[in-house]
Amino acid sequence: MNKKSNRSHTTSLFICIVFVMIAFATGEGKKDVDLNVDLEYSGAEITIKNNDLFIYKNARMKLNDDYILEGYDIDAGSTYTVGMGQFTDSDGNRFNFFTMKPRSFSISCEVDDGQRGWFYGETR
Repeated sequence: MNKKSNRSHTTSLFICIVFVMIAFATGEGKKDVDLNVDLEYSGAEITIKNNDLFIYKNARMKLNDDYILEGYDIDAGSTYTVGMGQFTDSDGNRFNFFTMKPRSFSISCEVDDGQRGWFYGETR
């Protein structure tokens, strides 16, 4: 191999190492966590049970993909009941449980070690 080829391989290897270090530094190497959640819809409320051994920090909950409720911590093993009317869309409209039915529900949150937790469920 000539010197020019060696220099090219060394430069390529260096660039690959830098990209791997950046990926791990930004958390790209960490896996998302599937949340173990039980849901129950009863009239105007949703009951969420955290079946995990960790807190769902700064949880962002979505109802029917458009209505959001965020900023809650749900303790490990605890049950949290929330009124469907607390969920709002981007225009500030509340979920109207009289005229709409829950079709889907999701949670995204922070969990241990900077990982993200995710849950998605649909009703039948």
